[in-house]
Amino acid sequence: MAALHVENVGGIESTDVSLAPGVSVLTGRNATNRTSLLQGLMAALGSEAPSLKSDTATGSVELALDGETYTRTLTRESGTVTFDGSPYLDEDVTVADLFAFLLESNEARQAVADDADLRELLMRPVDTDSIQRDIASLRSERREIVQRLDDLSTLEADLPDLQARRDELDAEIDSVESELEAARQALEQATETATTDGELTDRLEALQERTSELDEVRFELEAERDSLDAVRAECADLDRSLSTFPEAPDEELAEVASELADCRERKQRLDSEITELQQTIQFNERMLDGGDLSVAQTSTADRTEADGVVCWTCGSAVDPADVERTVEQLRTLQSERREERATVQERIDALLDRQAELEESKRQREELRQRHDDLLAERAERARRVETLEQRRADLQSAVEDARDAVGSRESPDQSDTLDRHRAVNRAEFELEQLRADRSAVVEEIDDLQRELDQRADLLARREDIDAEIESLRGRIERLERTAVAEFNDHMSQVLDILDYTRLARIWIERQPESADSTGTALSESRFVLHIVRRTDDGTTYEDVIDHLSESEREVTGLVFALAGYLVHEVYETVPFMLLDSLEAIDSERISKLVGYVRPYTDFLVVALLPEDARALPDSYHRIRNV
Repeated sequence: MAALHVENVGGIESTDVSLAPGVSVLTGRNATNRTSLLQGLMAALGSEAPSLKSDTATGSVELALDGETYTRTLTRESGTVTFDGSPYLDEDVTVADLFAFLLESNEARQAVADDADLRELLMRPVDTDSIQRDIASLRSERREIVQRLDDLSTLEADLPDLQARRDELDAEIDSVESELEAARQALEQATETATTDGELTDRLEALQERTSELDEVRFELEAERDSLDAVRAECADLDRSLSTFPEAPDEELAEVASELADCRERKQRLDSEITELQQTIQFNERMLDGGDLSVAQTSTADRTEADGVVCWTCGSAVDPADVERTVEQLRTLQSERREERATVQERIDALLDRQAELEESKRQREELRQRHDDLLAERAERARRVETLEQRRADLQSAVEDARDAVGSRESPDQSDTLDRHRAVNRAEFELEQLRADRSAVVEEIDDLQRELDQRADLLARREDIDAEIESLRGRIERLERTAVAEFNDHMSQVLDILDYTRLARIWIERQPESADSTGTALSESRFVLHIVRRTDDGTTYEDVIDHLSESEREVTGLVFALAGYLVHEVYETVPFMLLDSLEAIDSERISKLVGYVRPYTDFLVVALLPEDARALPDSYHRIRNV
């Protein structure tokens, strides 16, 4: 036996009940707290769907089962009910909420009436999140590879210019080497014919050294001035860019973030309103079906099958257009709210796009500002070097003049020629050194580029591997979906066989494959489409649409879907209870068959029934008449 104590849950103030293994039947009229007792049991098992008694701030449940006691407390704080304690299910209760606790408000049962996403419901208990994360990671890596390949194509376009510059430097080096060789030969000849004067020779060598240093400084100063001019030009370009670039959009970013938060909050409110409207519509429709006098109804004459769709749950003719005015108004309001929600979602998408644009603009401005700061620092450093070189040049010019004065009139024409030859050799050597340095830099750049281009084959191969991996992972999801759909269809067929509706030939789910672009990125998820096949009196079958289902047909279809989920996901392996409520759309004989079908799967089957429906169940079932 299982013992359940409930306080302040639903409409219950306080109650204790015992539940026998097998079937326990909660029998009684409406508003006798049968559903509230089921909610208390759900809370003890781990669900957070149950409601707290409206006139109290706290509630509690306690379930004694197999020598263990499971407790749960409910507390109302700021209009929200929070749960605490140690329920039977200490992990995720999603699958139990979906497919074991089949009360009237159960999400799986309402899936048909609400036109919900059947794929999301059916696959929610299946762990596809890790596969989707792997796919997302691979797609991110693939985008990076594609970007890298695009970058390589751009770099490859630069290769011919670099190679041409290398060839140009090779030609210049060959020319300067020839000039240098000629200058050296001329110097050697001049040295052989020059008059020998030891003291004068020393002074000439000193003059030659100072002159060579001066030439080198002049070359270096010229190169540094060119670099400084280039930096100044780039600084000027960046100044112009920054002056026309939008200011840092911090204020607009804050405004967008604030509006985004408001829109998301508004969308959540609309979601809640739409859900509440749907529940209100269902409630009113149930009142109409039950003939509640508090709800206005339009009178309808008896109809035949020719007048409208024949309901396969009760056999009566139903005109889908004959809907009570209040329900129509509620549906219109619900449609307006859905349109408003779609508008809000469009605004959210636009705000997200604008937020991304502003953040990108901010990032670009920060990069420009950083580059500008770096150039300013480089400009100051090069200006300092120019100043230093100019001072060095002035010093060397004075040193050269002093050396020339020391040579004075003792310099012979031969020695003056020798000095000129030395100067020519020095200039050629310096120019050759510069050209070789430039060539080394260009060759290094070509080698770096070539090494990057050599990665292209590996990148292309990796991209193909990623495509194959994504396809394999998508295939795994597809196989999981196909298996789940097949099992759902099998179990729905079995449940329908038990219910034995002659006018209903079949209910089945079709998996419509997803579409994807060339990169493997899904353009749309697969869809699970529910099909209804009716049967006429003469045995002819035809497919109908969900919109043509009567309220009772929708309820039965939703129940069949939920029961199939219970069996497909083998919820009975982890949840020892199954709860059934609001079965008025099914006649008592079929309820008895349905309970008998489900009974072997669960340790405890608790079903809430009206007294007339309960009488059709075997007397051996445990009865609970007072809650």
